[in-house]
Amino acid sequence: MSITNSFKSILAGIGMLLLAFNVSAYPLLTFNGSMSYNSESKLLGVQGTLTGSQDISPAPQLVGSSFKFGGLFDSKSSNSFGTMATFTGISGPDLSIVGGVPTVGGVPTLLLQGELSGLAMGGANGSNTGALFAMFNPTGGSLLNEFAVGAKLFALQLNLSTSFSSTMFDKGSFGGNVDGNLSAPASVSVPEPGVLVLFMLGLGGLFIATWKRKSPDEDRHSI
Repeated sequence: MSITNSFKSILAGIGMLLLAFNVSAYPLLTFNGSMSYNSESKLLGVQGTLTGSQDISPAPQLVGSSFKFGGLFDSKSSNSFGTMATFTGISGPDLSIVGGVPTVGGVPTLLLQGELSGLAMGGANGSNTGALFAMFNPTGGSLLNEFAVGAKLFALQLNLSTSFSSTMFDKGSFGGNVDGNLSAPASVSVPEPGVLVLFMLGLGGLFIATWKRKSPDEDRHSI
């Protein structure tokens, strides 16, 4: 067998092997904005805009979009290290995401809406940075199928106007910045052609470089 045919056979074998190792695609929406909590109404609210997406086609329009969710204070737990509060649902959808206006005079698209469960907020006492997390159950929107298996909400709360403590939800109000994402579990397994091509070309280049370094005598013996 010639060197060329050997090279082609090796690349074909590697291609078949790599096709067996697929990477998982999972829908993801990222957002940032602001949050507020009112101790009188016990309402926590987050409002922001979409900043990006992954494995969603067509990608939602980011300019003019909105990402909002909220919850009603339910209970809290605190110790010497940190404080955590849990929230229940609000009237209407707990979470709503609207895409930007695609054209002048166009109508914004409802991307997702639904209910949150296990919404919680926590952080280290004395810190003005914390985290929000919840499970999301979609009930409507153009991205319903992408997130139909449920999703996870995670967001960092930054630069809060108050520090975490056992009394932060009891008196006064506070706000801050939010940066987070909404992601669904992997639902479709797809090969990455770009990875396959780069890997095969790299290995092919290494094979050719090694072959060229062989002496003519060695080359004749190997053919």
